[in-house]
Amino acid sequence: MSDNSLSSEFSLVFETARQQARLLADGEISSEELVTAHLNQIERVNPSVNAIVTLVAESALDQAKAADESRISGVEIGPFHGMPVLIKDLQDALFGATSNPYDVTKTCGGSSGGAGVALATGMVSIATGSDLGGSLRNPAAWSNVVGIRPTPGRVPSVGGDLGWSNLSTDGPMGRTVDDVAMQLSVIAGHDARSPLSIQESGKMFAGTLERDFKGVHIAWSKNLGGRLIDSENSRV
Repeated sequence: MSDNSLSSEFSLVFETARQQARLLADGEISSEELVTAHLNQIERVNPSVNAIVTLVAESALDQAKAADESRISGVEIGPFHGMPVLIKDLQDALFGATSNPYDVTKTCGGSSGGAGVALATGMVSIATGSDLGGSLRNPAAWSNVVGIRPTPGRVPSVGGDLGWSNLSTDGPMGRTVDDVAMQLSVIAGHDARSPLSIQESGKMFAGTLERDFKGVHIAWSKNLGGRLIDSENSRV
């Protein structure tokens, strides 16, 4: 691969998911080109960090080609149509440790660590994760990307054994707040199969994030009701 081609691929894979979606919608790139660029990035980076443990490259390319055909034929498509998305693997630690993208001798956090690392290294556009006690937020912070734990029921949980549990919830991860909001607009919404599902559309997250914060109040606790907190984390 020439230096120009490599530079172009780097620029593409580190674009925001929203910008990648715009390039696809405008016909400036194809889904096959986008997926190929990410597969090449995975080949370059993943051996060092072990963030993606189940790679289905041929299937991904086949689906990318089908996505391009659907776009050309005018079929109604969703906002992430033809884009590479990482889905969290919730099985036990069967594939070895995932390394921090900024220092491979350090941890990337968990349990959505692979998602955070894959985003930080440009191997995927967006990723999903789940959070019970920080599994979306910690690995996102440690890889310098964005993760949010939605209110339980905001993203419906279907097919689980604990449909009434509000402890763990699925949520989005991305390189920017805007990308996370865009993903939330797709995965949030009411689903009658989920007992805790909030009866509100996710479309509210699709618009602009700009707003006037004058008069907004933020709640903050210095010790979380008596918990032991490191002094560096409890300074006003």
